[in-house]
Amino acid sequence: MPTATYNSIYKTLQNALEEYHQKHQETLYDPEMNELASDFIKILRDVERWQNGDCAEHLYRIGIKEFKDKWFTKNPKPKEPLFASQDHPIVGPLAEITQAKTTENLIKIINTAPKISTYYHRGLVPSRVDVLLTDGTMVFAISAECFWVLDIIAQHQSHPKLHKKYQHWTLENHGPEKPCILKGYNEEELIITKKYPAFDLPLSFIEFKVINKIIYLMTEEPDV
Repeated sequence: MPTATYNSIYKTLQNALEEYHQKHQETLYDPEMNELASDFIKILRDVERWQNGDCAEHLYRIGIKEFKDKWFTKNPKPKEPLFASQDHPIVGPLAEITQAKTTENLIKIINTAPKISTYYHRGLVPSRVDVLLTDGTMVFAISAECFWVLDIIAQHQSHPKLHKKYQHWTLENHGPEKPCILKGYNEEELIITKKYPAFDLPLSFIEFKVINKIIYLMTEEPDV
């Protein structure tokens, strides 16, 4: 039987973080780090149970695999993001597309966007910007005049129930007389539903995804 002793270190760490949270209403001052710490405490708990003979090794290994799959995957590494604005010139393959607010042009952008060449900051001060845009979302927002949608998605990144690794967002456009509906999902779990005033858009339905704080069109793949 294994003889390693961890002296309930997971309980010590868990209690210390909970005590700090009670005093300061925060733990590590970052939602993603809070989640990582919680997940790592579970790993410490499981390895101690295994080493003490209270659970089978394969159960511990399952937990390790889930932890690695969640936290050790390769992240997109944007290089020198540009600034995003309605007047910013587009670079890369999408620069050739006429920026016209028509159904045909917007669909063409969606179908042309899978290859990412550039990332963009959305804001004025790069150090304060947590969310980046791809050139696909950038040229789509310019053509559709819908930067406000991406800004709202960015603002919701502090929502405690939204996963940081992957989110799915949809915008339902019900015409000029009815409000549009923005929905945010963790995979298939609906987390956010918001109504906004109707706006002029030739498409009735748009999809975006957020992966590691980068907003993509659904047709785009992370550049890893």
